Amino acid sequence: MLTGAEISALLPGNDRIWRGGVHSPDDGRAEPELAVPAIAKGARRLRATILQNCAARELETQDSRICGVDTEKGLIRCSSVLVAGGAWSGMFLRHHRLRFLQASVKSTAFYTIPAKAVAEGGVAMESVTIRRRLDGGYTIGLTGQGQLQISPWGMLQARDFWRTFQTRRKGLTFGIGGQFFKGPEAIRRWNAEGISPFEEVRTLDPVPDQNLVERGISRLVAAYPNSRAFAPPRAGLAWWIRRRMPFRLFPVFGHVQAFHLVGCQRPRLRHRPGGRKTGCRPDLGRQTFASIRHLSDTNA
Repeated sequence: MLTGAEISALLPGNDRIWRGGVHSPDDGRAEPELAVPAIAKGARRLRATILQNCAARELETQDSRICGVDTEKGLIRCSSVLVAGGAWSGMFLRHHRLRFLQASVKSTAFYTIPAKAVAEGGVAMESVTIRRRLDGGYTIGLTGQGQLQISPWGMLQARDFWRTFQTRRKGLTFGIGGQFFKGPEAIRRWNAEGISPFEEVRTLDPVPDQNLVERGISRLVAAYPNSRAFAPPRAGLAWWIRRRMPFRLFPVFGHVQAFHLVGCQRPRLRHRPGGRKTGCRPDLGRQTFASIRHLSDTNA
């Protein structure tokens, strides 16, 4: 924990008035373009088989136990399953009559072209975050900003998320589009012999919100008025991101037959217990002892 003066000393050129903050110099960060292939290569060394363009359609069970996964390329026999489908996890689990509360907000991130560094590592401010990239630019995200897309399942679980919605509604806009019928929160029916929604929409790829890009740039210029790193036009590629908000996190003790994991998308210290132990060990058949009941949906 640092005082406001100590934070200001760590961030020269930042004109914000800081009350205090947290400095985590040992936190890790990675470039997705490099990290994903490296993780895949490491998994293959441990005898993992990676199938691409192969959607999981449904779970196969026998005597109320997992015995396999039906995919578009055939049945994969197994005794345990880790459901890590991101925004699609809720739809996949609802197909098996498993109630899993999950709401999503469409947001936008972008990166800047290379420029002189204003800070190494990452900086999370009240309304915007920055992360230094290997190419010399910054990846930018806006805190609490996005579009809540109206959907059938979203309306059905609105009561459960009402308190979270009230907390975050100031930064939200609202919209309705094709995802009402084909998105992760649509109401769909399918079977193992037919085409699943995960094959109809291989990748969620809506158009980024240019207004959010401009808002992010203006906030960074206000925070670093004397730096040319964020002066327009400095935005490179923009893309959309879907922020997932699980209703609650829960403790898991002992071996489980099926385990679903979402979130853990930001490399923060508080995510390490959930991502390393609770998220991976059940699938390996090992005893799970980590309890994450002290975390809430506000910092997931």
